[in-house]
Amino acid sequence: MAHELSFIYQVIRRDISSAVMPGLIFGLAAWHTAGGSALELVSQLGRGLLYFTLYAFTFCLSNQLMGVEEDRINKPDRPLAREMVSLRGASIRWVLAMTVYTLVGWWLGVLEWTLLWQAVTIVHNLLRGARNWFIKNLSMGLGVWASLEAGWRIASPIVPQGAREWITFLSVSVFLLVPLQDLRDIEGDRDSGRKTFPMVFGITATRRFLGVGFAALAVITHLLMMRLVGAPATMAGASPQVLVFDALLALTSLMICFQVLTRHRPEQDHKTYMHYTYWYCVALASTFVLV
Repeated sequence: MAHELSFIYQVIRRDISSAVMPGLIFGLAAWHTAGGSALELVSQLGRGLLYFTLYAFTFCLSNQLMGVEEDRINKPDRPLAREMVSLRGASIRWVLAMTVYTLVGWWLGVLEWTLLWQAVTIVHNLLRGARNWFIKNLSMGLGVWASLEAGWRIASPIVPQGAREWITFLSVSVFLLVPLQDLRDIEGDRDSGRKTFPMVFGITATRRFLGVGFAALAVITHLLMMRLVGAPATMAGASPQVLVFDALLALTSLMICFQVLTRHRPEQDHKTYMHYTYWYCVALASTFVLV
Protein backbone atom coordinates (compact mmCIF):
# COMPACT_ATOMS: atom_id res chain seq x y z
CA MET A 1 0.00 0.00 0.00
CA ALA A 2 2.79 2.43 0.88
CA HIS A 3 4.46 1.72 -2.46
CA GLU A 4 1.22 2.39 -4.38
CA LEU A 5 0.55 5.64 -2.53
CA SER A 6 4.12 6.71 -3.17
CA PHE A 7 3.74 5.87 -6.85
CA ILE A 8 0.51 7.89 -7.13
CA TYR A 9 2.17 10.85 -5.46
CA GLN A 10 5.23 10.64 -7.70
CA VAL A 11 3.00 10.59 -10.79
CA ILE A 12 0.93 13.64 -9.84
CA ARG A 13 3.27 15.67 -7.63
CA ARG A 14 4.13 18.23 -10.33
CA ASP A 15 0.43 18.77 -11.03
CA ILE A 16 -1.10 19.02 -7.57
CA SER A 17 -1.38 22.81 -7.72
CA SER A 18 -2.91 22.72 -11.23
CA ALA A 19 -5.08 19.58 -11.13
CA VAL A 20 -5.95 18.69 -7.51
CA MET A 21 -6.04 21.95 -5.56
CA PRO A 22 -8.26 23.99 -7.95
CA GLY A 23 -11.15 21.54 -7.84
CA LEU A 24 -10.87 21.26 -4.06
CA ILE A 25 -10.85 25.04 -3.63
CA PHE A 26 -13.84 25.54 -5.92
CA GLY A 27 -15.71 22.80 -4.09
CA LEU A 28 -15.02 24.54 -0.79
CA ALA A 29 -16.34 27.77 -2.31
CA ALA A 30 -19.52 25.89 -3.22
CA TRP A 31 -19.79 24.54 0.34
CA HIS A 32 -19.29 28.06 1.72
CA THR A 33 -21.87 29.59 -0.64
CA ALA A 34 -24.41 26.92 0.29
CA GLY A 35 -23.84 27.59 4.02
CA GLY A 36 -22.68 24.03 4.74
CA SER A 37 -21.93 22.69 8.21
CA ALA A 38 -18.56 21.62 9.60
CA LEU A 39 -19.55 17.97 9.17
CA GLU A 40 -20.40 18.61 5.54
CA LEU A 41 -17.01 20.27 5.14
CA VAL A 42 -15.20 17.09 6.22
CA SER A 43 -17.28 15.05 3.78
CA GLN A 44 -16.70 17.58 1.00
CA LEU A 45 -12.94 17.49 1.51
CA GLY A 46 -12.85 13.69 1.50
CA ARG A 47 -14.95 13.32 -1.64
CA GLY A 48 -13.11 16.11 -3.42
CA LEU A 49 -9.69 14.71 -2.56
CA LEU A 50 -10.66 11.26 -3.86
CA TYR A 51 -12.18 12.64 -7.07
CA PHE A 52 -9.41 15.05 -7.98
CA THR A 53 -6.62 12.66 -7.13
CA LEU A 54 -8.16 10.30 -9.69
CA TYR A 55 -8.67 13.25 -12.07
CA ALA A 56 -4.96 14.03 -11.92
CA PHE A 57 -3.67 10.46 -11.75
CA THR A 58 -5.56 9.12 -14.79
CA PHE A 59 -4.34 12.00 -16.94
CA CYS A 60 -0.76 12.20 -15.68
CA LEU A 61 -0.14 8.46 -15.78
CA SER A 62 -1.36 8.08 -19.37
CA ASN A 63 0.65 11.15 -20.35
CA GLN A 64 3.79 9.70 -18.81
CA LEU A 65 3.15 6.29 -20.37
CA MET A 66 3.16 7.91 -23.82
CA GLY A 67 6.22 10.03 -23.15
CA VAL A 68 8.79 7.96 -21.28
CA GLU A 69 11.62 8.76 -23.68
CA GLU A 70 10.84 12.48 -23.62
CA ASP A 71 10.70 12.41 -19.83
CA ARG A 72 14.18 10.92 -19.72
CA ILE A 73 15.26 14.23 -21.31
CA ASN A 74 12.84 16.76 -19.79
CA LYS A 75 11.84 15.19 -16.46
CA PRO A 76 14.13 12.25 -15.56
CA ASP A 77 12.81 12.19 -11.98
CA ARG A 78 9.37 10.96 -13.09
CA PRO A 79 8.56 7.43 -11.84
CA LEU A 80 8.35 5.72 -15.25
CA ALA A 81 11.50 7.40 -16.50
CA ARG A 82 13.39 5.96 -13.51
CA GLU A 83 11.52 2.62 -13.72
CA MET A 84 9.71 2.76 -10.39
CA VAL A 85 7.21 0.33 -11.99
CA SER A 86 7.20 -1.47 -15.33
CA LEU A 87 5.33 -0.07 -18.32
CA ARG A 88 2.97 -3.05 -18.22
CA GLY A 89 2.32 -2.49 -14.53
CA ALA A 90 1.66 1.20 -15.15
CA SER A 91 -0.77 0.34 -17.97
CA ILE A 92 -2.74 -2.01 -15.70
CA ARG A 93 -2.87 0.66 -13.00
CA TRP A 94 -4.18 3.19 -15.53
CA VAL A 95 -7.04 0.92 -16.66
CA LEU A 96 -8.00 0.24 -13.05
CA ALA A 97 -7.81 3.93 -12.16
CA MET A 98 -10.01 4.91 -15.14
CA THR A 99 -12.59 2.34 -14.04
CA VAL A 100 -12.59 3.56 -10.45
CA TYR A 101 -12.71 7.18 -11.62
CA THR A 102 -15.83 6.46 -13.69
CA LEU A 103 -17.54 4.80 -10.74
CA VAL A 104 -16.60 7.63 -8.38
CA GLY A 105 -17.88 10.21 -10.87
CA TRP A 106 -21.19 8.33 -11.08
CA TRP A 107 -21.39 8.04 -7.28
CA LEU A 108 -20.79 11.78 -6.82
CA GLY A 109 -23.26 12.81 -9.52
CA VAL A 110 -20.70 14.28 -11.90
CA LEU A 111 -20.44 11.44 -14.42
CA GLU A 112 -20.78 13.69 -17.49
CA TRP A 113 -17.80 15.80 -16.43
CA THR A 114 -15.83 12.69 -15.60
CA LEU A 115 -16.50 11.27 -19.06
CA LEU A 116 -15.54 14.58 -20.66
CA TRP A 117 -12.18 14.54 -18.88
CA GLN A 118 -11.61 10.91 -19.80
CA ALA A 119 -12.30 11.74 -23.46
CA VAL A 120 -9.86 14.66 -23.26
CA THR A 121 -7.28 12.36 -21.63
CA ILE A 122 -7.55 9.80 -24.41
CA VAL A 123 -7.37 12.39 -27.21
CA HIS A 124 -4.56 14.37 -25.58
CA ASN A 125 -2.40 11.44 -24.53
CA LEU A 126 -3.24 8.12 -26.18
CA LEU A 127 -4.17 9.63 -29.57
CA ARG A 128 -1.25 12.08 -29.24
CA GLY A 129 -3.37 15.19 -29.66
CA ALA A 130 -0.83 16.97 -27.46
CA ARG A 131 1.57 16.97 -30.39
CA ASN A 132 -0.60 19.68 -31.98
CA TRP A 133 -0.61 23.02 -30.13
CA PHE A 134 -4.29 23.80 -30.76
CA ILE A 135 -5.57 20.42 -29.58
CA LYS A 136 -3.30 20.59 -26.54
CA ASN A 137 -4.48 24.08 -25.58
CA LEU A 138 -8.12 23.18 -26.19
CA SER A 139 -7.73 20.04 -24.08
CA MET A 140 -6.39 22.09 -21.17
CA GLY A 141 -9.26 24.57 -21.46
CA LEU A 142 -11.82 21.75 -21.49
CA GLY A 143 -10.01 20.17 -18.56
CA VAL A 144 -10.50 23.35 -16.52
CA TRP A 145 -14.20 23.35 -17.44
CA ALA A 146 -14.64 19.70 -16.44
CA SER A 147 -12.69 20.15 -13.21
CA LEU A 148 -14.54 23.22 -12.00
CA GLU A 149 -17.99 21.98 -12.97
CA ALA A 150 -17.33 18.76 -11.07
CA GLY A 151 -15.73 20.55 -8.13
CA TRP A 152 -18.76 22.76 -7.59
CA ARG A 153 -21.38 20.08 -8.24
CA ILE A 154 -19.82 17.62 -5.79
CA ALA A 155 -20.75 20.14 -3.08
CA SER A 156 -23.87 21.71 -4.59
CA PRO A 157 -26.02 20.63 -7.57
CA ILE A 158 -26.81 24.23 -8.58
CA VAL A 159 -24.05 26.35 -10.13
CA PRO A 160 -24.86 30.06 -9.64
CA GLN A 161 -24.25 32.66 -12.32
CA GLY A 162 -21.16 34.05 -10.58
CA ALA A 163 -19.51 30.63 -10.43
CA ARG A 164 -20.44 29.97 -14.06
CA GLU A 165 -18.74 33.21 -15.10
CA TRP A 166 -15.55 32.19 -13.30
CA ILE A 167 -15.61 28.76 -14.96
CA THR A 168 -15.89 30.37 -18.39
CA PHE A 169 -13.28 33.03 -17.69
CA LEU A 170 -10.69 30.58 -16.36
CA SER A 171 -11.28 28.04 -19.13
CA VAL A 172 -10.69 30.67 -21.81
CA SER A 173 -7.67 32.17 -20.06
CA VAL A 174 -6.04 28.75 -19.68
CA PHE A 175 -6.68 27.95 -23.35
CA LEU A 176 -4.88 31.17 -24.32
CA LEU A 177 -2.04 31.17 -21.79
CA VAL A 178 -1.19 27.50 -21.26
CA PRO A 179 1.67 27.70 -23.84
CA LEU A 180 3.63 28.96 -20.83
CA GLN A 181 3.79 25.28 -19.87
CA ASP A 182 5.63 24.41 -23.07
CA LEU A 183 8.56 26.79 -22.59
CA ARG A 184 10.16 24.53 -19.98
CA ASP A 185 10.14 21.48 -22.29
CA ILE A 186 11.49 22.94 -25.53
CA GLU A 187 14.50 20.64 -25.85
CA GLY A 188 12.52 17.43 -25.52
CA ASP A 189 9.65 18.74 -27.66
CA ARG A 190 12.06 19.68 -30.45
CA ASP A 191 13.71 16.23 -30.40
CA SER A 192 10.34 14.45 -30.44
CA GLY A 193 8.84 16.57 -33.21
CA ARG A 194 6.00 18.02 -31.16
CA LYS A 195 4.25 21.03 -32.71
CA THR A 196 3.71 22.97 -29.50
CA PHE A 197 2.95 26.69 -29.54
CA PRO A 198 6.63 27.76 -29.19
CA MET A 199 7.69 25.26 -31.85
CA VAL A 200 5.12 26.60 -34.34
CA PHE A 201 5.24 30.35 -33.65
CA GLY A 202 8.77 30.68 -32.32
CA ILE A 203 10.14 30.97 -28.80
CA THR A 204 10.65 34.74 -28.86
CA ALA A 205 7.18 35.37 -30.31
CA THR A 206 5.66 33.06 -27.71
CA ARG A 207 7.34 34.93 -24.87
CA ARG A 208 6.09 38.25 -26.23
CA PHE A 209 2.58 36.87 -26.68
CA LEU A 210 2.55 35.55 -23.11
CA GLY A 211 4.03 38.77 -21.74
CA VAL A 212 1.22 40.78 -23.32
CA GLY A 213 -1.28 38.11 -22.29
CA PHE A 214 -0.40 38.15 -18.60
CA ALA A 215 -0.27 41.95 -18.49
CA ALA A 216 -3.74 41.97 -20.06
CA LEU A 217 -4.89 39.29 -17.63
CA ALA A 218 -4.22 41.62 -14.69
CA VAL A 219 -6.41 44.30 -16.27
CA ILE A 220 -9.18 42.01 -17.52
CA THR A 221 -9.46 40.15 -14.22
CA HIS A 222 -9.86 43.47 -12.43
CA LEU A 223 -12.42 44.86 -14.87
CA LEU A 224 -14.51 41.73 -15.43
CA MET A 225 -14.23 39.52 -12.35
CA MET A 226 -13.31 41.59 -9.28
CA ARG A 227 -16.75 42.87 -8.38
CA LEU A 228 -19.39 42.41 -5.75
CA VAL A 229 -22.14 39.87 -6.46
CA GLY A 230 -24.68 41.35 -8.85
CA ALA A 231 -22.87 44.69 -9.06
CA PRO A 232 -21.25 46.32 -12.10
CA ALA A 233 -17.49 46.15 -12.53
CA THR A 234 -16.37 48.72 -9.98
CA MET A 235 -14.25 48.70 -6.86
CA ALA A 236 -16.27 51.45 -5.19
CA GLY A 237 -17.51 50.08 -1.90
CA ALA A 238 -15.70 46.77 -2.38
CA SER A 239 -14.87 44.82 0.76
CA PRO A 240 -11.26 44.61 2.00
CA GLN A 241 -11.22 40.93 1.04
CA VAL A 242 -12.09 41.75 -2.58
CA LEU A 243 -9.39 44.42 -2.68
CA VAL A 244 -6.80 41.96 -1.33
CA PHE A 245 -7.66 39.32 -3.93
CA ASP A 246 -7.67 41.93 -6.69
CA ALA A 247 -4.21 43.11 -5.69
CA LEU A 248 -2.80 39.60 -5.32
CA LEU A 249 -4.06 38.50 -8.72
CA ALA A 250 -2.84 41.65 -10.44
CA LEU A 251 0.61 41.48 -8.85
CA THR A 252 0.98 37.77 -9.65
CA SER A 253 -0.04 38.33 -13.28
CA LEU A 254 2.47 41.15 -13.66
CA MET A 255 5.19 39.08 -11.97
CA ILE A 256 4.58 36.25 -14.45
CA CYS A 257 4.71 38.78 -17.30
CA PHE A 258 8.11 39.97 -16.08
CA GLN A 259 9.45 36.46 -15.56
CA VAL A 260 8.40 35.08 -18.93
CA LEU A 261 10.10 37.98 -20.70
CA THR A 262 13.34 38.00 -18.69
CA ARG A 263 13.98 34.48 -17.35
CA HIS A 264 14.63 31.94 -20.07
CA ARG A 265 16.25 28.86 -18.54
CA PRO A 266 14.07 25.70 -18.31
CA GLU A 267 14.15 25.63 -14.51
CA GLN A 268 13.12 29.29 -14.47
CA ASP A 269 10.30 28.62 -16.93
CA HIS A 270 9.10 25.82 -14.65
CA LYS A 271 8.95 28.21 -11.69
CA THR A 272 7.10 30.75 -13.82
CA TYR A 273 4.54 28.12 -14.80
CA MET A 274 4.12 27.13 -11.14
CA HIS A 275 3.40 30.78 -10.33
CA TYR A 276 0.63 30.64 -12.93
CA THR A 277 -0.89 27.63 -11.16
CA TYR A 278 -0.75 29.62 -7.91
CA TRP A 279 -2.53 32.52 -9.64
CA TYR A 280 -5.19 30.04 -10.74
CA CYS A 281 -5.70 28.79 -7.17
CA VAL A 282 -5.90 32.33 -5.78
CA ALA A 283 -8.47 33.23 -8.47
CA LEU A 284 -10.60 30.30 -7.34
CA ALA A 285 -10.16 31.20 -3.68
CA SER A 286 -11.50 34.67 -4.50
CA THR A 287 -14.88 33.10 -5.27
CA PHE A 288 -15.37 32.71 -1.49
CA VAL A 289 -16.03 36.47 -1.38
CA LEU A 290 -17.21 37.11 -4.94
CA VAL A 291 -19.84 34.41 -5.58
